[in-house]
Amino acid sequence: MLESKEKLLNFRPILVLCANLILGILCTVTKIFSSNLYIFLSCAFFIVNFGLILYFYIKKNKRVYVTLIISVIASTLVCLVFSLKIFNNLSASVIGNLTLNGIVTKVNSITVTDYGYTINTFIKITNGELSGKVVEAIFNTDNLLFEGYKLKFSAFIDSNEFYNNGYFNAVNLRANVNYFCKNAQILSIDKTITNPFYYVKHLLYHRLRSSNALNYEFIFALLTGDTNFVSDITLTRFRDVGVAHIFAVSGLHIGFLYGFVTLILKPVKIKAFIKYIITLIILFLYVIFCGLTPSCLRAFIIIAVSNFARSFGFKNDKLSSVFFSMFIVLSINSSDLFNIGFHLSFVACLSLIFLTPKIEKLLNFILPNKISQFASPYISAYLGTLPIVTDCFSNSTAFSMIFNAVIVPFMSFIFILSFVSSIIILIFSNLLFIMQISSFFVGIIIYIVNTFSFIVLLKITVVFSVSVVFYYFELVLFAGLINLKRKTVKYLYVINFALFLTVFLVINVLHLY
Repeated sequence: MLESKEKLLNFRPILVLCANLILGILCTVTKIFSSNLYIFLSCAFFIVNFGLILYFYIKKNKRVYVTLIISVIASTLVCLVFSLKIFNNLSASVIGNLTLNGIVTKVNSITVTDYGYTINTFIKITNGELSGKVVEAIFNTDNLLFEGYKLKFSAFIDSNEFYNNGYFNAVNLRANVNYFCKNAQILSIDKTITNPFYYVKHLLYHRLRSSNALNYEFIFALLTGDTNFVSDITLTRFRDVGVAHIFAVSGLHIGFLYGFVTLILKPVKIKAFIKYIITLIILFLYVIFCGLTPSCLRAFIIIAVSNFARSFGFKNDKLSSVFFSMFIVLSINSSDLFNIGFHLSFVACLSLIFLTPKIEKLLNFILPNKISQFASPYISAYLGTLPIVTDCFSNSTAFSMIFNAVIVPFMSFIFILSFVSSIIILIFSNLLFIMQISSFFVGIIIYIVNTFSFIVLLKITVVFSVSVVFYYFELVLFAGLINLKRKTVKYLYVINFALFLTVFLVINVLHLY
């Protein structure tokens, strides 16, 4: 049971900081549509904050007005950087035909064709007027491309349309892409990889491939998040049962690795904060190895911040930890605010913190305590992310919750086994056969998913739309996060549920027609 001082509506400086930052980012994005609207909203942002600062200053509430001043300054600095990034994209222009040299920084997709491959990449240019710029290029080639390869290529350089047809391209904006290469043609490839992290990833792929493990592509995707070599059929079936997230290196994987490293260091007699630093170094090296992807970086920051207080002997406020993580993530790259992975990550975190205790308490009435403890986090994460998953991916099923409860714990064992085995084969090339063990267990997972992939036929497509407001307010009431009398909360609970059900049904009936 949360104490009164830990309830959501009580004052927390970090919540004010995050709220101002998010509002600032939303104001900044209006620069895409209209400079006048951008100026108007920016002025409104400062006027409202100045009014609040003045009000709390007169009331002599130092804690609040100092927090507001700090949040405005921090938000302004972050949004200025974000605004400059947007301006650079808006000011990019058509350049024309050029011959360029660059380094592949990200392979976005690989499609097998009759004549070879169609490969979408991000390339950092190393010469000429575009030196230092990142471009998106699509090549039709006979050669596979990997991060770290050096290319000489000719292409028609056009400005990147990071906002087109109502779609805000947060991916390209996040990667600092200013230009798009049309009709790109490779003139030469230098396969010498100097970046150690790119080299290790490239070496791991070839060692896995040489191991003759049946499911080496799956293992590679599990460890790196790179699904380019996994078959479309396999990916589709994993999506159908709701467990495709195991391929995206995120909180799940970082959590597995964190738990493993913590277990290894537990018997070592050194101070807790030193163990914490060692663990963070290992996790961060893994994050860099995975390409500093947003989901991976988010997970690292959340774990690092959440465990900071405990490692240094301070009281840990989970809510403040989550929002402080959010502030760091948005400060590093503000375009993450428009990324679905960002929404899922933090909504799942908040659901685990606030819904799990309540759901566990309910389950204890019908299930043994151990089973309740095991099942409640999966139910919490499912309920918290349900509207986002349903509206963004057009389908969802309660069966995915069951599959996650069965497969995810098994995947923790497979991930750690594959991780340790990969380190061994990277060091000892004559021990490739040990990957057969991981491949065997992966084969079991694939068999289970293939067997139950018919579950897609049981999916029901629903639309939440505006009813999502009532849905989340219901979860807030259920979690007991509002400082009101219990009787008042019960009335609100019933009224809000009736409103949610009415709006939800009307929207879905209209959707059918």
